[in-house]
Amino acid sequence: MRIEKILSTLVLLAAIFIFARFSVNSFRTNDTVGPNIEMDSSQIEVSVKDMQIKLLRGMTATDARDGDVTDTLVIETISDFVSENTRTVTYAAFDKDNNVTKATRSLIYTDYEPARFSLSGPLRFPVSTNQQNILSMIGATDSIDGDLSDKVNFSSSSVINIDTAGDYKVVMEVTNSAGDTFSLPLTITIYENSVYNTAPKIQLSSYLVYTKVGEALDPLEYIEGMSYRGTDYKITEEEGTFRVDTSEMEREELEAFQSQDPAVSLSLFELVDMTNYNYPGVYEIQYTLGDGEGNRGRVILTVVVEE
Repeated sequence: MRIEKILSTLVLLAAIFIFARFSVNSFRTNDTVGPNIEMDSSQIEVSVKDMQIKLLRGMTATDARDGDVTDTLVIETISDFVSENTRTVTYAAFDKDNNVTKATRSLIYTDYEPARFSLSGPLRFPVSTNQQNILSMIGATDSIDGDLSDKVNFSSSSVINIDTAGDYKVVMEVTNSAGDTFSLPLTITIYENSVYNTAPKIQLSSYLVYTKVGEALDPLEYIEGMSYRGTDYKITEEEGTFRVDTSEMEREELEAFQSQDPAVSLSLFELVDMTNYNYPGVYEIQYTLGDGEGNRGRVILTVVVEE
């Protein structure tokens, strides 16, 4: 009986010794330290057109056991803008034991351009139109995402009563994937069909233009045509009138127009230019055409003056 106790004790001690040794070896061999990430600079300058792989330029990762693990480096996240043209990139590297190390540095765009809006036509809409019809006329693009038109919307403060004719001052907004939000004040005109159908109309080559401080525009250059008393005009200003541009007409068509002597007197035309080209801002140029019988048509050219 005594021998059995001794043997049992020895077996128990042996088991404890083996377990302890295994635990110590496991502790010594288990890797809990991630790689070391190094970079040649705390910031990197790139073009908005560069592929993301360029953001790994100048970076290496080494592990005490696995050696060079630079090929495991990945871009984990890119933040929204934290300051002008600057975002923060977060990187991660792995070792064979799946230990992860992270590091950050600043990303600076060398050619970032803010979003620009565009208008595909005049912002005039009949009573009871819907907001989607209005939004379909307003586009936006930027240098990071390209076309942002489907993200353009009214600001929370903008109010339009589509059942009541009138002018409505609104603010359009768009935000790109970098969290940069841009806004543009515009005038939306809601009209009664009966009034619109009888009024003269002015067509512009553009309804929204961008220019720089000190670079004034010639408003008359944007007049592309007029509809006046049933006649459509491609405009050439001549001797106090707007006349049809006959330079590309066939002979018979030209003779018909000449016999009618179609012209619109400048006395019926009014241009109000509220643009201050000395200061950045958003301005309007208003073109109005009457028919001498109380009917008046108006169109607006929005001018953005930039630094």
